[in-house]
Amino acid sequence: MLGKLISYEMKAFGRIMLPLYGALLVLSIILGIGFQTFPQTVLSGRGFAGFGFLTLVFLFVSVCIAIFVMTATLAVTRFWKNLMGHEGYLMFSLPAGIGTIISAKTISVLIWSALSAISGVLSMMIFAMFFIREIPSNDELMRMIRIIMDRLGTYLPDLTMFLILIAVALAFFIMRIYASIAIGCQWTSHRLIGSVLAFIGLQILENGIGSILLESGYLVTELSELFWNLAHNCSSVGLQAIFIVSLLIGTLIYGAVTYYFIDRRLNLE
Repeated sequence: MLGKLISYEMKAFGRIMLPLYGALLVLSIILGIGFQTFPQTVLSGRGFAGFGFLTLVFLFVSVCIAIFVMTATLAVTRFWKNLMGHEGYLMFSLPAGIGTIISAKTISVLIWSALSAISGVLSMMIFAMFFIREIPSNDELMRMIRIIMDRLGTYLPDLTMFLILIAVALAFFIMRIYASIAIGCQWTSHRLIGSVLAFIGLQILENGIGSILLESGYLVTELSELFWNLAHNCSSVGLQAIFIVSLLIGTLIYGAVTYYFIDRRLNLE
Protein backbone atom coordinates (compact mmCIF):
# COMPACT_ATOMS: atom_id res chain seq x y z
CA MET A 1 0.00 0.00 0.00
CA LEU A 2 2.92 2.32 0.66
CA GLY A 3 4.00 2.05 -2.97
CA LYS A 4 0.50 2.88 -4.22
CA LEU A 5 0.26 5.92 -1.96
CA ILE A 6 3.69 7.16 -3.10
CA SER A 7 2.65 6.65 -6.74
CA TYR A 8 -0.52 8.68 -6.11
CA GLU A 9 1.47 11.49 -4.49
CA MET A 10 4.06 11.45 -7.28
CA LYS A 11 1.34 11.87 -9.91
CA ALA A 12 -0.27 14.71 -7.98
CA PHE A 13 3.06 16.53 -7.70
CA GLY A 14 4.01 15.74 -11.30
CA ARG A 15 1.03 17.54 -12.80
CA ILE A 16 2.49 20.81 -11.51
CA MET A 17 6.23 20.15 -11.18
CA LEU A 18 7.00 18.43 -14.51
CA PRO A 19 5.90 21.43 -16.64
CA LEU A 20 8.13 23.65 -14.49
CA TYR A 21 11.09 21.30 -14.99
CA GLY A 22 10.44 21.30 -18.75
CA ALA A 23 10.27 25.09 -18.83
CA LEU A 24 13.55 25.31 -16.91
CA LEU A 25 15.37 23.00 -19.32
CA VAL A 26 13.97 24.78 -22.40
CA LEU A 27 14.99 28.18 -21.03
CA SER A 28 18.51 26.91 -20.31
CA ILE A 29 18.85 25.76 -23.94
CA ILE A 30 17.51 29.05 -25.32
CA LEU A 31 19.81 31.05 -23.02
CA GLY A 32 22.81 28.98 -24.10
CA ILE A 33 22.01 29.44 -27.79
CA GLY A 34 21.46 33.16 -27.32
CA PHE A 35 24.70 33.67 -25.41
CA GLN A 36 26.69 31.66 -27.94
CA THR A 37 25.13 33.42 -30.96
CA PHE A 38 25.21 37.03 -29.72
CA PRO A 39 27.81 37.13 -26.91
CA GLN A 40 28.72 40.81 -27.16
CA THR A 41 25.16 42.02 -27.59
CA VAL A 42 23.98 39.86 -24.72
CA LEU A 43 26.71 41.05 -22.36
CA SER A 44 26.09 44.71 -23.18
CA GLY A 45 22.35 44.32 -22.62
CA ARG A 46 21.63 46.72 -25.49
CA GLY A 47 19.37 46.21 -28.45
CA PHE A 48 16.53 43.79 -28.95
CA ALA A 49 18.75 40.72 -28.48
CA GLY A 50 20.15 42.09 -25.22
CA PHE A 51 16.70 42.97 -23.90
CA GLY A 52 15.35 39.58 -24.93
CA PHE A 53 18.22 37.79 -23.21
CA LEU A 54 17.66 39.72 -19.99
CA THR A 55 13.98 38.85 -20.18
CA LEU A 56 14.87 35.17 -20.56
CA VAL A 57 17.25 35.39 -17.60
CA PHE A 58 14.43 36.89 -15.54
CA LEU A 59 12.11 34.07 -16.61
CA PHE A 60 14.80 31.48 -15.81
CA VAL A 61 15.28 32.85 -12.30
CA SER A 62 11.50 33.09 -11.84
CA VAL A 63 11.04 29.44 -12.81
CA CYS A 64 13.83 28.41 -10.39
CA ILE A 65 12.07 30.28 -7.60
CA ALA A 66 8.70 28.84 -8.65
CA ILE A 67 10.10 25.28 -8.46
CA PHE A 68 11.37 25.87 -4.93
CA VAL A 69 8.16 27.57 -3.80
CA MET A 70 5.83 25.02 -5.40
CA THR A 71 7.73 22.07 -3.93
CA ALA A 72 7.37 23.55 -0.44
CA THR A 73 3.77 24.64 -1.04
CA LEU A 74 2.63 21.25 -2.33
CA ALA A 75 4.35 19.51 0.58
CA VAL A 76 2.26 21.54 3.02
CA THR A 77 -1.04 21.87 1.16
CA ARG A 78 -1.34 18.21 0.22
CA PHE A 79 -0.79 17.13 3.82
CA TRP A 80 -3.25 19.76 5.02
CA LYS A 81 -6.03 19.04 2.53
CA ASN A 82 -5.62 15.26 2.34
CA LEU A 83 -5.50 14.60 6.08
CA MET A 84 -6.93 17.61 7.91
CA GLY A 85 -9.73 18.64 5.57
CA HIS A 86 -12.79 16.93 4.15
CA GLU A 87 -10.56 14.69 2.01
CA GLY A 88 -9.41 13.09 5.24
CA TYR A 89 -12.64 11.05 5.41
CA LEU A 90 -11.67 9.40 2.12
CA MET A 91 -7.97 9.16 2.93
CA PHE A 92 -8.47 7.42 6.27
CA SER A 93 -10.95 4.99 4.74
CA LEU A 94 -8.11 3.46 2.70
CA PRO A 95 -6.65 0.13 3.91
CA ALA A 96 -3.49 1.83 5.11
CA GLY A 97 -2.28 2.84 8.54
CA ILE A 98 -1.66 6.41 9.57
CA GLY A 99 2.06 5.78 9.73
CA THR A 100 2.01 4.50 6.13
CA ILE A 101 0.15 7.60 4.93
CA ILE A 102 2.55 9.96 6.70
CA SER A 103 5.55 8.02 5.38
CA ALA A 104 4.22 8.12 1.82
CA LYS A 105 3.82 11.88 1.91
CA THR A 106 7.26 12.41 3.44
CA ILE A 107 9.00 10.13 0.93
CA SER A 108 7.21 11.81 -1.98
CA VAL A 109 8.35 15.25 -0.85
CA LEU A 110 11.93 13.99 -0.51
CA ILE A 111 11.83 12.52 -4.02
CA TRP A 112 10.46 15.68 -5.58
CA SER A 113 12.96 17.81 -3.67
CA ALA A 114 15.76 15.66 -5.13
CA LEU A 115 14.24 15.94 -8.61
CA SER A 116 14.05 19.73 -8.23
CA ALA A 117 17.73 19.87 -7.31
CA ILE A 118 18.63 17.56 -10.22
CA SER A 119 16.65 19.67 -12.69
CA GLY A 120 18.50 22.79 -11.53
CA VAL A 121 21.92 21.14 -11.87
CA LEU A 122 20.99 19.68 -15.26
CA SER A 123 19.84 23.04 -16.59
CA MET A 124 23.12 24.61 -15.49
CA MET A 125 25.07 21.83 -17.21
CA ILE A 126 23.09 22.33 -20.43
CA PHE A 127 23.78 26.06 -20.33
CA ALA A 128 27.49 25.44 -19.67
CA MET A 129 27.75 23.08 -22.65
CA PHE A 130 27.27 26.02 -25.02
CA PHE A 131 30.54 27.52 -23.74
CA ILE A 132 32.51 24.50 -25.00
CA ARG A 133 34.11 25.69 -28.21
CA GLU A 134 35.77 22.44 -29.25
CA ILE A 135 34.56 18.89 -28.86
CA PRO A 136 37.30 16.90 -27.11
CA SER A 137 38.80 13.89 -28.86
CA ASN A 138 38.15 10.36 -27.62
CA ASP A 139 41.53 10.24 -25.83
CA GLU A 140 40.93 13.58 -24.11
CA LEU A 141 37.39 12.56 -23.21
CA MET A 142 38.58 9.28 -21.68
CA ARG A 143 41.29 11.11 -19.75
CA MET A 144 38.70 13.57 -18.38
CA ILE A 145 36.43 10.70 -17.38
CA ARG A 146 39.29 8.93 -15.57
CA ILE A 147 40.17 12.12 -13.69
CA ILE A 148 36.54 12.63 -12.67
CA MET A 149 36.20 9.00 -11.55
CA ASP A 150 39.42 9.25 -9.51
CA ARG A 151 38.18 12.38 -7.80
CA LEU A 152 34.79 10.80 -7.13
CA GLY A 153 36.49 7.75 -5.65
CA THR A 154 38.44 10.01 -3.30
CA TYR A 155 35.52 12.11 -2.14
CA LEU A 156 32.71 9.57 -2.57
CA PRO A 157 32.36 8.66 1.15
CA ASP A 158 32.17 12.34 2.19
CA LEU A 159 29.82 13.18 -0.68
CA THR A 160 27.55 10.23 0.07
CA MET A 161 27.31 11.08 3.76
CA PHE A 162 26.70 14.74 2.93
CA LEU A 163 23.81 13.86 0.60
CA ILE A 164 22.35 11.55 3.25
CA LEU A 165 22.71 14.35 5.81
CA ILE A 166 20.84 16.76 3.52
CA ALA A 167 18.04 14.21 2.97
CA VAL A 168 17.67 13.47 6.69
CA ALA A 169 17.74 17.19 7.55
CA LEU A 170 14.99 17.80 4.99
CA ALA A 171 12.96 14.89 6.41
CA PHE A 172 13.39 16.37 9.90
CA PHE A 173 12.13 19.76 8.71
CA ILE A 174 9.19 18.23 6.84
CA MET A 175 8.18 16.18 9.86
CA ARG A 176 8.35 19.27 12.07
CA ILE A 177 5.96 21.00 9.67
CA TYR A 178 3.61 18.01 9.74
CA ALA A 179 3.71 17.91 13.53
CA SER A 180 2.93 21.64 13.62
CA ILE A 181 -0.07 21.16 11.32
CA ALA A 182 -1.32 18.20 13.37
CA ILE A 183 -1.09 20.28 16.55
CA GLY A 184 -2.46 23.49 15.03
CA CYS A 185 -5.46 21.73 13.51
CA GLN A 186 -6.69 20.89 17.01
CA TRP A 187 -8.15 24.38 16.98
CA THR A 188 -11.77 24.54 15.88
CA SER A 189 -11.05 27.80 14.03
CA HIS A 190 -8.01 29.74 12.83
CA ARG A 191 -6.15 26.52 12.16
CA LEU A 192 -3.51 28.21 10.03
CA ILE A 193 -2.61 30.55 12.86
CA GLY A 194 -2.53 27.61 15.24
CA SER A 195 -0.18 25.68 12.95
CA VAL A 196 2.17 28.64 12.60
CA LEU A 197 2.21 29.15 16.37
CA ALA A 198 2.80 25.42 16.87
CA PHE A 199 5.77 25.55 14.47
CA ILE A 200 7.26 28.49 16.35
CA GLY A 201 6.55 26.78 19.66
CA LEU A 202 8.33 23.60 18.57
CA GLN A 203 11.35 25.62 17.50
CA ILE A 204 11.41 27.41 20.85
CA LEU A 205 11.04 24.05 22.61
CA GLU A 206 14.03 22.66 20.70
CA ASN A 207 16.13 25.67 21.63
CA GLY A 208 14.97 25.45 25.25
CA ILE A 209 15.86 21.79 25.58
CA GLY A 210 19.27 22.46 24.07
CA SER A 211 19.87 25.35 26.48
CA ILE A 212 18.82 23.28 29.49
CA LEU A 213 21.17 20.48 28.51
CA LEU A 214 24.06 22.84 27.91
CA GLU A 215 23.52 24.69 31.20
CA SER A 216 24.24 21.51 33.12
CA GLY A 217 27.86 21.65 34.16
CA TYR A 218 28.31 17.91 33.93
CA LEU A 219 26.84 17.75 30.45
CA VAL A 220 28.88 20.72 29.28
CA THR A 221 32.07 18.99 30.39
CA GLU A 222 31.08 15.66 28.88
CA LEU A 223 29.92 17.20 25.59
CA SER A 224 33.03 19.37 25.34
CA GLU A 225 35.28 16.34 25.77
CA LEU A 226 33.15 14.34 23.35
CA PHE A 227 33.27 16.89 20.55
CA TRP A 228 36.94 17.61 21.22
CA ASN A 229 37.73 13.91 20.81
CA LEU A 230 35.53 13.67 17.75
CA ALA A 231 37.19 16.65 16.12
CA HIS A 232 40.63 15.05 16.57
CA ASN A 233 39.89 11.36 16.15
CA CYS A 234 36.87 11.11 13.84
CA SER A 235 36.79 11.77 10.14
CA SER A 236 34.29 14.12 8.56
CA VAL A 237 32.22 11.05 7.70
CA GLY A 238 32.04 10.16 11.40
CA LEU A 239 30.93 13.66 12.34
CA GLN A 240 28.29 13.65 9.64
CA ALA A 241 27.08 10.26 10.89
CA ILE A 242 26.59 11.75 14.37
CA PHE A 243 24.49 14.60 12.97
CA ILE A 244 22.50 12.13 10.87
CA VAL A 245 21.67 10.00 13.92
CA SER A 246 20.65 13.13 15.87
CA LEU A 247 18.37 14.31 13.08
CA LEU A 248 16.87 10.84 12.69
CA ILE A 249 15.97 10.80 16.37
CA GLY A 250 14.32 14.21 16.00
CA THR A 251 12.48 13.03 12.89
CA LEU A 252 11.13 9.99 14.73
CA ILE A 253 10.00 12.15 17.64
CA TYR A 254 8.14 14.56 15.37
CA GLY A 255 6.71 11.59 13.48
CA ALA A 256 5.41 10.15 16.73
CA VAL A 257 3.85 13.52 17.64
CA THR A 258 2.18 13.73 14.23
CA TYR A 259 0.94 10.16 14.51
CA TYR A 260 -0.48 10.75 18.01
CA PHE A 261 -2.48 13.84 17.14
CA ILE A 262 -3.86 12.32 13.94
CA ASP A 263 -4.63 8.93 15.51
CA ARG A 264 -6.00 10.09 18.88
CA ARG A 265 -7.09 13.70 18.44
CA LEU A 266 -8.06 14.01 14.78
CA ASN A 267 -10.33 16.97 14.15
CA LEU A 268 -11.46 17.07 10.50
CA GLU A 269 -13.03 20.17 9.10
